[in-house]
Amino acid sequence: MEPQSYPFLIKNAVTSEFMDHVTDVALQNEAQFRTNKTGEVQGRKFLLLDIVTPEGDRFLFDVKQELAARYDLGEYMVPPGLKDFINVITEGGFVHEHTDPDQPGRRHVRINVIITQTAGCLPLLDGVPIAVERGDAWLNLASRCKHATTPVEGPGYRSAISFGFQIGEARGRELERIHTQWLAEVRNKYAIDQAPRALAT
Repeated sequence: MEPQSYPFLIKNAVTSEFMDHVTDVALQNEAQFRTNKTGEVQGRKFLLLDIVTPEGDRFLFDVKQELAARYDLGEYMVPPGLKDFINVITEGGFVHEHTDPDQPGRRHVRINVIITQTAGCLPLLDGVPIAVERGDAWLNLASRCKHATTPVEGPGYRSAISFGFQIGEARGRELERIHTQWLAEVRNKYAIDQAPRALAT
């Protein structure tokens, strides 16, 4: 399946200044990155961020608030475990398919922003590849949508910042309805597109 558009994708969502800033944060804290062994996949590491606050890194905080407003997420709390983080995936590495937990009475969603892109490593949402590029942001319904990536291909790496939110259930249900409708349309279109090929074989 070719990479698809997504209703919760924002093209060119952040400035080059922001992407440079995230890269600087990663480089300044390189020794603090942890190897991500979840799913027994090599080539993944992450840096948990406790600084995305008005008193900490105000630039990161302001961009997080701006993106949350664009998705109309409303009042939220930061996920206690995953919080906000920067991840780096190198050659052959990928994110295994998984979901992330909700807090009671809330829905876990994440806004991901591509900082550095290389070949491969496309997001997969419920098995559907999403067309993203450097500077793009997308909303991941992390507790309701099985998410993963394709592997990084060849040399280079993919880096992204992931902002975490535990939002109200009502808004979570609204977002899930949009995602579910999109998924049904993509799967229906893909089945129709593949039908002539199937009949020809």
